[in-house]
Amino acid sequence: MKKFFLMALFVLFSGSVLFAQSQLQDVVYLKNGSVIKGQIIELVPAKSVQLEIADGSIVSYEMEQVDRIVRDKSAVINQSKENESYKSNFGSKMFYAGIDFGPGMPLGNFKDSFQGLKMEVLYGLEAGAFLNKNLAASLYWFGSSWNNDANSNEALSVNGLTFGLHAQTNGKIKGIAHFRMGMMWCDTPEFRSNDFFNGKEALIEAASSRSVGYDLGLGILYELWESLSLDIVTSYKRSSFTFRNVNTSVASYRDLGEFYKLDFKEDYSVLSFLIGLKFHF
Repeated sequence: MKKFFLMALFVLFSGSVLFAQSQLQDVVYLKNGSVIKGQIIELVPAKSVQLEIADGSIVSYEMEQVDRIVRDKSAVINQSKENESYKSNFGSKMFYAGIDFGPGMPLGNFKDSFQGLKMEVLYGLEAGAFLNKNLAASLYWFGSSWNNDANSNEALSVNGLTFGLHAQTNGKIKGIAHFRMGMMWCDTPEFRSNDFFNGKEALIEAASSRSVGYDLGLGILYELWESLSLDIVTSYKRSSFTFRNVNTSVASYRDLGEFYKLDFKEDYSVLSFLIGLKFHF
């Protein structure tokens, strides 16, 4: 009697385990009409699903083949909706290239040192690769040309090549931010200044300098289509340039051929408002 009782208890326990397992079975519905039952051992959203089926073998399917997944009789994953959400964040597009342009406003010492710099247009080219749905590494080149007052007939130019990170939120309209660092070049034209020789007017010859700088930006991005987006960004660029051994002449001595070698340092600080297009592929 005791053996019968233990055997019955064992059968009931085994049956309950098998019943529980059947109740917790995962089900994958394929787009071709097939139904696969088993236990999901790996699920990579928008990429693949892997199951262990009843005979112990492992099967794997690309998400493109999957219509929906039912997990443990409770959670239903609608693959078509998931794919739609994934694509709306450019998750299926690994790379992008963009162009932007807009007005730049010189700030502080950069504006004052070159006497009357005006607001000018900045322009840039960007290429990037997504590390995940919300973060990308980007390479950015920009150029700018600044005209000042009558002290020079030429333009001061600042160009740069920077590398950094681009971050974005989810949704059709995304918040975006970037931080980049790299090399920047400044070429100054010949200009006049009263800042170097006790208020006397000096003629400063054309010079060039390069230095490391950074670029910070915040803005919004709007999906026009799956492969094209429009972005509007406020960007702040900063660097510091040191010019060495620049030929300089003071007005009162210029007729006598008296020239000096001058070292001077200028901070580059610009706030720009840029609009651009990005192509995702």
